[in-house]
Amino acid sequence: MLPLTIAVILLGQSSTAKQISDAKAMLKAGVAFANHSKKKSSYMSIGPKWVKMKTGKEYLDAQGMWRDDVAKVADVYQRNGHVYVVSMTRSSSSGDWNTFLTCVYREDGSLAICDQMYKAFAPSEGAAETQSIFDAKGKLLKETTKAMDLKEKKVYSGAKAQDLLAAAKPMLFKLQGLKRANRLAF
Repeated sequence: MLPLTIAVILLGQSSTAKQISDAKAMLKAGVAFANHSKKKSSYMSIGPKWVKMKTGKEYLDAQGMWRDDVAKVADVYQRNGHVYVVSMTRSSSSGDWNTFLTCVYREDGSLAICDQMYKAFAPSEGAAETQSIFDAKGKLLKETTKAMDLKEKKVYSGAKAQDLLAAAKPMLFKLQGLKRANRLAF
């Protein structure tokens, strides 16, 4: 019996649209993987240096607040020996704002998608989300942003959205150093 080969051609879907769709599916799968994975490596940045944590809680002080000398915390999840998901958090020492980042990498180490969420409790309350999708060469394919309430239910528009997005922009992570898994600082 001859082997049967079936080719599927997606009509009407461009290569870019397929890459975007694939990246969004990777984000969903990567988050599920990280949420169920018991094995991760955790790091904290103290100044420009990343330090591997033993318990994953060394970035907190005795009161459970962020230590003043810790700028960021990162969790790295590997699959099949390759970096698959990186989650990073940055917070003000007072807890007035937080930035959360989730990046998912392709098996070749290239960044597929990054999702960032900035949440502020003061001076303005709300959340801003940015999603950036890249091709395998690091070219930005699509980026979306939205501003919403803290429960992420009501999307803002107009001046309120612009104010929140403007406040979020300097608090978001710079993605340039995250585009290749083998070039991560930790």
